[in-house]
Amino acid sequence: MKKNISILFSILISANVFASDLSLQNNIQGTGYVYRVIDGDTYEINIDNQNVYNKLKSSSNRKEQKYLKDKYKSFRVRLANTDTAESKHPDASRNSQEGKNASVYVKRLIEKKKVSFNCWDHGYYGRVICSVSYNGQDLGLNLIQNGYSKYITKYGKHPYLDSQYRK
Repeated sequence: MKKNISILFSILISANVFASDLSLQNNIQGTGYVYRVIDGDTYEINIDNQNVYNKLKSSSNRKEQKYLKDKYKSFRVRLANTDTAESKHPDASRNSQEGKNASVYVKRLIEKKKVSFNCWDHGYYGRVICSVSYNGQDLGLNLIQNGYSKYITKYGKHPYLDSQYRK
């Protein structure tokens, strides 16, 4: 019996080590240029490194790959832990002036500019969940501090900037 418990314990420890390695594999970092700001919290980024793009693609399932474009090495980002008001929703009644303001603000900051990104998940609609930084500043933090978004923890805390986002 003790031997069986010992074996089971070893298996559980190995499984935990393996699981933490998988989460590291899904953490994808890189740089690229913001091709298009869709709205305040959704963007398309052209990655400037083929290996990073390949890693992102291999970590995505079929549904998620609809937001990847091989020709441009681009992907659609959903900015982590933020939620700006709508400006480009298919249901026009959901769009607002606050959403348009957030979209214009973000366009001025990052559209057609180089950014760095750190991605760790895919959202409900298949977009990649990432932090985006420009000129060394985190975009999500900027949006929260300037009143364009609240810190959203409905799907979990920000894995790296929770304390900064809470201030």
